[in-house]
Amino acid sequence: MTDTPNPAPSDDVAQLIASLNDAPVFVAEDFPTEVESGSAGLSKSLNDVVEATERGESASKIGTLKIGYINQDGERHNSLRDVAQKVLDGTDADTVILKSPSQATAVSENLSRYAIESNYKVLSGANSHPEVTQEFLNQAAGYETPTGLANVGVFLAVAVAAVIASLSKPWTKQK
Repeated sequence: MTDTPNPAPSDDVAQLIASLNDAPVFVAEDFPTEVESGSAGLSKSLNDVVEATERGESASKIGTLKIGYINQDGERHNSLRDVAQKVLDGTDADTVILKSPSQATAVSENLSRYAIESNYKVLSGANSHPEVTQEFLNQAAGYETPTGLANVGVFLAVAVAAVIASLSKPWTKQK
């Protein structure tokens, strides 16, 4: 009996990049899914998501989309994000969504990290439901940073600074 060595993590990333250079979607054969036709059906559904995104009104914000479903969870969320960043750097993608059985992440040249992280709960629930991936993309592409409160905060800070400055002037006698 011979043991087949597991590929090193860097080999896995290189294989993932190669797969996503050839196609917009990669789904590991034994990825756990609730889609009836298994990983093949999941792959087809995710390809439909990519096509819909390319035709949709958010296409310019998302850009070229790559989606990878892998089996390696990694030690923590950041390790999955690091892999997604390597895929982004190693392919023609503008946005990469990467999922493992218990984690999900996205990186993008076009979408802000704030928009991605603000919609993380949607993305993390999408492991076996491809339509939720589309919902995440729609929400992240349509997300606007709430600037109204920031503007009010800046105005209040300037007003308080002006009041403090006027009160701290030394009182001088007028002649």
